[in-house]
Amino acid sequence: MKTKFLKTKFTAVRFSAFLASGFFGSHLLYRFTEKFLNKKKKGNIVSLTLKKGWKGCGLWGSFLALIFWILLPTPSLAAKLALLMAITLGAVFTATLAENYYRKKDDSRIVVDEFAGYLWAAAFLPKTPVFLAASFILFRALDVWKPLGIRRLEKLPHGFGCVIDDVASGLLTAAVLAFFLAATGIQGRPMEKITLHMPNAATPLRRASGAELRPEAAAAIEVELARTPQERARGLMFRKELPAGEGMLFVFDYDGPQAMWMKNMLIDLDFVFLDEDGFMTAIEAGVPHPQNQNDDQIAKVYGNGKYVLEVGAGQAERLGLAVGQTIALPGL
Repeated sequence: MKTKFLKTKFTAVRFSAFLASGFFGSHLLYRFTEKFLNKKKKGNIVSLTLKKGWKGCGLWGSFLALIFWILLPTPSLAAKLALLMAITLGAVFTATLAENYYRKKDDSRIVVDEFAGYLWAAAFLPKTPVFLAASFILFRALDVWKPLGIRRLEKLPHGFGCVIDDVASGLLTAAVLAFFLAATGIQGRPMEKITLHMPNAATPLRRASGAELRPEAAAAIEVELARTPQERARGLMFRKELPAGEGMLFVFDYDGPQAMWMKNMLIDLDFVFLDEDGFMTAIEAGVPHPQNQNDDQIAKVYGNGKYVLEVGAGQAERLGLAVGQTIALPGL
């Protein structure tokens, strides 16, 4: 079916092409591949192995997105989703006008689709060199290959057909790497750590046996911060030990009901739920790790708060923690 190009002012079309081509940067790659790589010269192994018509312009759009994401301060989840939606819709509009400039649907020089697609790939992964590089390489491969019916999205009208297939490739990239991250427990970088000073208890606690347990005065523990969805999903999975004086603090986006579970845990834990002011709302002590990984056999813990502190089983009692106390949360 022949594409019907929209009628609009040439100035708007040219400016859209300027943006959609990455400030006309894709034109340089287009000319380079046209002149050298796509000529079937004898002995030119590169040109013989490249897909016919491939210009490599998408590399430029993906690279610009990579630089943009590195320089952008990490936004909250809501701001991240709003930004991605705005960029995607802007890319559709810009690509639609740019197609009028090039007089061709999804012209190779239009790279705003790769810009939007790569952002969807990287936005939900740890912002580390390892995962930035992995998402870039995998996104480029999937964007060229377009598996699982993604190529059919190119048939959508106007700029939607240009952009949405790249967004789908980006989402597939994020899903593959997120699954790999959750399955292996590999950390892209060391997690940020802070020191939490425990409140002093006015009176000693009593064990069930009647024996007194005096909490350690002014005790402090070093905790890793699980801030991102990926860090919270991974948590303390596959850790074989958690020494006394160490723990993990989960930082959620809101103060309210939270659910934790012991998937892939190898140690027993105490859970301390804290509201946004560090006030302890609930403590679940001695939660056992699963003997197998069937979901119905895995312990689940529920409480209210914005933060959840995980320490080794028995540590909450040793530190004298009790509901109603407050822990100072520096920098949070």
